[in-house]
Amino acid sequence: MLSAPRRSAAVPNPSGEWAVYSSTNYSFETHEATSSWQLMNLGSGDVQELPFNGDEVSEIVWVGPTNTSVLYLNGTGDVPGGVSLWMADLAQPSATG
Repeated sequence: MLSAPRRSAAVPNPSGEWAVYSSTNYSFETHEATSSWQLMNLGSGDVQELPFNGDEVSEIVWVGPTNTSVLYLNGTGDVPGGVSLWMADLAQPSATG
């Protein structure tokens, strides 16, 4: 039970059609946690993993020109503790990152 995924609260988009949430898993074999971000269709309950590096993305907010536009904070390896601000449209997952 301790290794079960821990999920954040789902944050719905302005139209109430989609929600994003994070999921963190802990491995007792490697003693490491890994994180990922999920996109849930609130009408059907279908969930898909977003193509973000979950360990580096710390926050996602719905903002932008469409109901599927997001801003997210992405950790950067260039500067210790540094972050980058990215914008993406989750309806076009190939455009994330």
